[in-house]
This record gives sequence, C-alpha cells and structure tokens, in this order.
Amino acid sequence: MNKIGLLLLTLWYGSAFAQTERPLQGVHEGWQKFRLTNDIVSESTNDFRDFRVYTVSKIDTIETPYLIKENKENKTFESVLYKALNRSSKNSITYQTFALDSGLEVDEFQLELNRVNFDFTVDVYGSFDQKDWYLIQENQRVVGVENQEVSFQYTKVKIPRSNYTYYQLRYPKRMEADMNGIRLVKRVSRQSELVPIEIERSDSTAGSRQIIRLQLDQPLPMRKVHLMIDEVHDYYRQFKIVGVRDVIRNDKGKHYQLEQLGGGVLSSFDENIFQIDSKKFNEVWIEIQNHDNQPLQVQEVKLEASTYDVIARFPEGEIYYVEYGNSSLRAPRYDLVAFEKQIPIIENADILFGKIKKTDQKMEERQMLNSKWLYLIMGIVILALGYGSIRMIRSN
Repeated sequence: MNKIGLLLLTLWYGSAFAQTERPLQGVHEGWQKFRLTNDIVSESTNDFRDFRVYTVSKIDTIETPYLIKENKENKTFESVLYKALNRSSKNSITYQTFALDSGLEVDEFQLELNRVNFDFTVDVYGSFDQKDWYLIQENQRVVGVENQEVSFQYTKVKIPRSNYTYYQLRYPKRMEADMNGIRLVKRVSRQSELVPIEIERSDSTAGSRQIIRLQLDQPLPMRKVHLMIDEVHDYYRQFKIVGVRDVIRNDKGKHYQLEQLGGGVLSSFDENIFQIDSKKFNEVWIEIQNHDNQPLQVQEVKLEASTYDVIARFPEGEIYYVEYGNSSLRAPRYDLVAFEKQIPIIENADILFGKIKKTDQKMEERQMLNSKWLYLIMGIVILALGYGSIRMIRSN
C-alpha cells in the first residue's frame, strides 16, 4: 500500500503541471509589442500569472520581462462649453436656448431632473443665426420609473452630430421646475479592439425569470454584452449576467455555482449594450426578471471579449518563445512595471506564433513548486516510511 502511495505521489509530482510552449517568429532585438491569440488567452489563467517569455542565446536561456495590456473599448464624453442665453415659455412649452463657439460639435444632451417618476418628450432645434431654426430631433423621450420592482432613469437626448452655433430644447412647461441642469457632450470612442465570441444559445423560463444560456466556444475574458430586443411596446426589465463556475451533481439533480458579472436594466429607450467584468467562463446565463409581463423577444445576443498585447524589450537571441498553462506558478515581478511611462510608444509587430508544443519542464516546475505542497509531500513520504519501519521492527 505504501509503495502504491509513493508511486502515485511520484507520478503527480512529475506530471501535474504541464504547460504549453509556442515559438515566436519575427522577433528582433529591442522593444516590441504583439497581440496574444484567442487560444493563448483562453488557456492562460485570468491574471496571466502563468505566462512567460523566454530568449535563447548561444550560451543561456533567460526569462524576458514583459507587460500585458488589456485593450478595452473606451467610450468617453467630452463636455462642450456653452452659454445659456434664455429660457421662456409659450402655450405650455418651454424654450431653452444655448450658444456655442463656432465649429464645436454636439451629439448628446444629458438632462438632470429632480423627479422620480416622469415621462416627457423633448424636441431639439439648431440655428446659425437664431432666425431660421431647423428641427434636429423630435419627440425624444426622457423617462424615470421607480417602484418596488425597478429603479430606472433615461435622460439622454441623442442627436446626429451637429455643429450649429445655437441649439434650442423645447419641452413641456411642467418639466421646467424639475430641470436641475443640462450638459452638452460629444461622444468620443476609439476603434473597438474587442473580438466576438462564438456562442451556442438556449432559452428557458423559470417562474417570472427568463433565462438565456450561452455556451462559449472558447472561455475568453468577456467585456461587453449586447442584447437585440424586438418589442413593439415600451419595456424596462432588470437583468443580470452570471458565469457558471461549477456544476455539482447529486441524487437531487444539478446544482450550479454562479458568479455575477454584471447587470442593469433593459429598456426600449437605449441600445442595451453593457460592460461586464472581464472574466472567463465556459457557460454564461442572462437572467431577465419579467415579473407579470410576457418574456422579451430577444432576437440576438452578442458577446465580445478583450484582446491583450504583450510589450517586451527583447535581448539579442537566436530563439524566442512563450510558455503558459501552468496555473501553479505565481505572478512574475518585474522592474519593468515601475517604469511603464518610460516605455516608447510602439505599434504591434508582425510576430507570429509557431506550432504548439506541450512541455513537462520538470526541473523548472520543481524549483517553482509551492513550498507548502513540497513540504506536505515530504511529510507524507516520511510518515509512510516511518510507519513501515516500525511495523518491520515489531514483526521481528
């Protein structure tokens, strides 16, 4: 029995932490940046603590320090300075006029209302001389709902990007007393570097909950979810998106261990695009709380994942390669992190990944194996040997 135990420990010690090796092609000496492929991202740990870059020279193999940068879709707003000219009312309609410097662009008005439950419409006009006014957007709804089931506000008035010198909002006079402020903005977003995730979808209901199950082709770090909903009538429904961490099966059936990644309110007033935690799962659920309403007609669901770039200063070498997949490794600590601002701005290089090679790396893994596990194994071996020796002495 002791021999079997020792054999199992030996096998575990020698093969538990296999990792994947990929050669890099097109690397030269100096600073370079390259993008990780989806398969490398999916097989690495969430925090990339297992990822390593190596340079092989004529005399040695050295670990090359690096940084990994996540490419997010950053959508920001630039405030547009304006001068409030006047506000007047006629026939239960309030007219509020703004003046901008010539050439400034606007594509959204963000309203601040001191009211909980409301439903108003707003018209937007533009002019270059305050004589001729042109309709830009008509009947834009701003809505607020708060009750036991949902708390929701939509107070954005979006327009096609325009550069009029004067703008005028026209809205119901009863809305005037609750108007706390107006912000004019220009939406700014860089080109998205997210990648689509292939999914298989199945739908079900459980009481008042509508559940959309998504099986991911690869466990990539999700960053954005987009629900395309086809409904004739207005709606606002709370929802959450969860990842399936584990499935426990017993005689009572399946029990799912879930982790919430994000959520919010689905509404007919917005695009229903949401940012979520950048984590990896094989299966994701979207749970919509319908209460006493009919389930929403969700025509399509899109998931998008972050991409990642590696930045490193490569020394002169003959062979360059990366390794990943050994989740037992601790995260590396490089001086490079403290000098990130000194790294030159560089474009992605045309670096290619070679064929996948599964490596055992016994010597390296034995050096980096967590000492607690090592002491535990040694303790078990010593106890087993001691117990066997005592039995032999007693038998004699």
